[in-house]
Amino acid sequence: MNKKITRLSLLAFFLILAASPGLSAMQVMNDDELSNITGQALFVGDKVTENGYTFYRGGLDATLDLNMNVKNLELGRTDTGVDLHAENLAFGCTSDGTNCVPSGDATGLKPFSMSRPYLQFAIKNDDNPTLREIVGLRLGAENVNGPLSIGKFKSFSGFLNASANIEMQGQYDVGVTCDNASAPCRGTAQDQGCCVLWTPRPPTSDGSTYYEENPGTDAPGDADPNNDFSQPEWTLGVNDDHECVLGTCASFSNLTVEFETQSRTGLPVSLNGKRQTQAYIYDLRLADLVDDIIHGTDTTNPLGIVRPDGFSGGLLDAVLPLLRGSIADKFKNQLATGLGVTDVDGNGIHDDLNAYNMPYNISNLHRVDINSSNFGLTFQKEDVQYPGFQAAMPAGWAMHMPDAFTLDISDKTSVFVGNIATSTAARDGNIIGLDPVYDNCFGSAQFC
Repeated sequence: MNKKITRLSLLAFFLILAASPGLSAMQVMNDDELSNITGQALFVGDKVTENGYTFYRGGLDATLDLNMNVKNLELGRTDTGVDLHAENLAFGCTSDGTNCVPSGDATGLKPFSMSRPYLQFAIKNDDNPTLREIVGLRLGAENVNGPLSIGKFKSFSGFLNASANIEMQGQYDVGVTCDNASAPCRGTAQDQGCCVLWTPRPPTSDGSTYYEENPGTDAPGDADPNNDFSQPEWTLGVNDDHECVLGTCASFSNLTVEFETQSRTGLPVSLNGKRQTQAYIYDLRLADLVDDIIHGTDTTNPLGIVRPDGFSGGLLDAVLPLLRGSIADKFKNQLATGLGVTDVDGNGIHDDLNAYNMPYNISNLHRVDINSSNFGLTFQKEDVQYPGFQAAMPAGWAMHMPDAFTLDISDKTSVFVGNIATSTAARDGNIIGLDPVYDNCFGSAQFC
């Protein structure tokens, strides 16, 4: 192990030297010339003791700019898998001088920069000459800044964290259920010609939106197109149900609703371990999110009824609180079913849904913008936590990627629910993909 680390460290160090500007040729200087020059040493180093190890660091007082592609990166392959496996890894991008843009709009290249790159050795038993050994090697820099693209991450070892912003967009005139043959069904309502019995009603005297007309195209085959609502095109897709007051009942299949946008921002995304394929989005609190959509918050209104077909405003006023609670419960239970969440504690599915952490496949991660003093590639004999790292790197090859990206998930609430309740996309880690890889081919560059 020590021989492997030594060979790798020497190879990496000489590669840095070879790639650094101004080191390809040296000139002899006499004493008079030297006496007129002041400056800082090209090579820098230090020593720290942390986490049970002594770390020696040696590097260059220089900046290494990379613009390069790696077709297939495999580090740490064994019979059981690969520690780090990425296809089409690219450092740098084509740029307009500030941002990454497609090569057709570019004026130059934006590099992946390593300021004061270094090698850091993790030494075990440093105070004992007999037992002293090198157990780890880190390739890093005082600051790493720039774009990094990954065609497909197949396997990741180490630590990665990021943040996520979730926005479930508000909607108007959305069907509650698809259970009834004449109810609005997302993506099929207009094609099937259903819902032709919805009829417009004038606003109530108090200005309630219960009867607000929804202008638009009429149902196919409509005999009287001037007097009918356009068909609702979306549905929450919850199971049909009803609520009753004094023997009069309101059914989900006879209602369409409106609700406002709800968001969650700055949610932590994290991955930590060896040969992982999924990160996790934490603190979603999906049950609370449903409650905010249905019952409103301090800054948003609760769910309202747009089309109460066959029901008077007075009945709806009496039943509406019950309807909201019933819709919320159905909503939560179907999300839980779609995500495979079970009521393990027997205290209600809602608590378990709040604790659910959403998986996110790293194969959907195609580009990141790094700006960190703790980004690094490591190789170690045993688990080692390097200075500044948020977690120990597992034995073998690993990568430390703090604050790697921001995951933005924004869509209609009905679409979001459909990806969870009516398919396995969210449960399988494919709730959403990120933007495609950066372009980094400019001019006569032949490495693309």
